[in-house]
Amino acid sequence: MRARSASWLLLPVALHLAAPASVRAQSPKGKKPDAAASDKNDPVRKLKQQGEEAMLSLRYRDALTSYEEAYKITQEPGLLYNMARAYQGLEQYPEALRFLERFRTEAPDTLRERVPQLDEMIKETQQRVATLTLVVEPSGARVRLRGVDVGKAPVAAPLRVRSGAAVLEVDLDGFLPHREELTLEGARSRELRVQLLSRDPAATLALRTNPEGVAVTIDGKPFGASPIEAHLEPGSHRIQLRQKSYRPLDTEISLDPRTRRELTLSLEPTPPLTSRWWFWTGVGVVLVGGVALTYALTTEKAPPSGTIDPGRIQNALVRF
Repeated sequence: MRARSASWLLLPVALHLAAPASVRAQSPKGKKPDAAASDKNDPVRKLKQQGEEAMLSLRYRDALTSYEEAYKITQEPGLLYNMARAYQGLEQYPEALRFLERFRTEAPDTLRERVPQLDEMIKETQQRVATLTLVVEPSGARVRLRGVDVGKAPVAAPLRVRSGAAVLEVDLDGFLPHREELTLEGARSRELRVQLLSRDPAATLALRTNPEGVAVTIDGKPFGASPIEAHLEPGSHRIQLRQKSYRPLDTEISLDPRTRRELTLSLEPTPPLTSRWWFWTGVGVVLVGGVALTYALTTEKAPPSGTIDPGRIQNALVRF
């Protein structure tokens, strides 16, 4: 595949774009410059020549190195094109696309005109590049794609990556690693979300109450006043809520391993004293008793006067 790529990589324009005008122009009186002296005195020209020779030999990494060093010195836009060609030879299409786009933007019109198929070349390279947006949690997780470190979460998005089959790996101490095989389509965008699971199977309960400040007990253990966040074992748990002037609440919930559950519970206010049936029943009894007592007091007759006959007194009189 590399040999086939060389036929379009080594267009004359790719080798000649970066040559300085002073070298391309003829010397006075039709004399040709001394190439050996020029190479010796012009390190940039030497780097370019090394890059061209490496490209012809399919040593794309060496060519890229020479072009990069030359660009650091001259900032010539033509070298952007040459670097893009080297990246294409290395099958690093996202980088090749980036340098082709830079060449199209930064090169003057006269230089771009020397690459009439530039737009077609960019379009063809885009078909080999996929755009990937990664949303990874928790923060700090290490992300690798095709065995190459992409960075740590949160990952700057979007990423330009080579299309085709790929393996995504995400890991972080204390969490189960994530590995996923992907197929990335060229010239397409894709968003992928990864949530690492903790090695600890405990679940998290985020409990809020209405009203707040309610005393919370879980499985007989006090957890303070709401709102609370508790880490609990997976399974069933009994929750008890207590607050003055509110009815107590007892309920049971179930938690799955390594999950977070948000729960809001509302308490009913305790009804006022006057709303309870036994209050009015008691009041009725008191009222009835009071009426009866009043009636008895107002209707009782005076006791009768004495009727004992003096002759009936049996005890003898005492005389002094």
